Amino acid sequence: MQDEKIKNKLIGDGLTGNELIREELTGEGLKTERLKTEGLKRNGLAGEEIIRYENTGISFGGKKVISGFSLRVLRGKKILLRGKSGIGKSTLFKMLLGFEKPSEGSVYFRGKTVNAQVAWEVRREVSYVSQDMDLGEGPVKDLLDEIFSYRPNREKRNPEKLNTLMKEFELDQEILEKNFENLSGGEKQRIGILIALMLGRDIFLLDEVTSALDSELKKKVVDHFLKHKAWTLFVISHDREWERDGVEIVEIGKASLS
Repeated sequence: MQDEKIKNKLIGDGLTGNELIREELTGEGLKTERLKTEGLKRNGLAGEEIIRYENTGISFGGKKVISGFSLRVLRGKKILLRGKSGIGKSTLFKMLLGFEKPSEGSVYFRGKTVNAQVAWEVRREVSYVSQDMDLGEGPVKDLLDEIFSYRPNREKRNPEKLNTLMKEFELDQEILEKNFENLSGGEKQRIGILIALMLGRDIFLLDEVTSALDSELKKKVVDHFLKHKAWTLFVISHDREWERDGVEIVEIGKASLS
């Protein structure tokens, strides 16, 4: 298996002194590659790498859905992934989260090949929100209580922050008593966004999270995410509201190292 044959690690934050050190453990032994900072900058590779797809592809039922996809997402970058429906954009997120395994190439998180163990690291560090997020059934309040009862999330429960975000995204307090399954698509999306923001992470996978919102709410959501310069955003969306200065647009069939 790929993740058993190759170990790819970036030392520290990716840069040591004026060079990046990359180690690969292959069948022929340990291979060390040293890349000088000047060369990295010339090729657009300087900075802390968070996510990398390297000639990644996946097939279902013998049919290739994605093939040869390569992309580097550095800390603080805002990437908007575009492409026609059904081309496999959401599958790229699922591979990073460990829910799908690439048929070709590799996916890396912080320089480590995504396998079962690394996928748990991804899920602990990354906030993922999808357009059809299913948080379960029952009152929204109970779902929030459950999410913030888990040990890693207990200290992140903040009623004041909850109230502030609800006001910003135009959610009334009454929604906390409503059953999640009975909410509109736009309400579900905003609850998913609210939870992601409450978790206090700074890496986000956002899959069509504004698709069911009106133009005013789309703007509020995009404004909120883009005002945080240190946040790393990997966004799938057809909404033109995301096409802002500082957001790099990547066409899924035309992606290259960034």
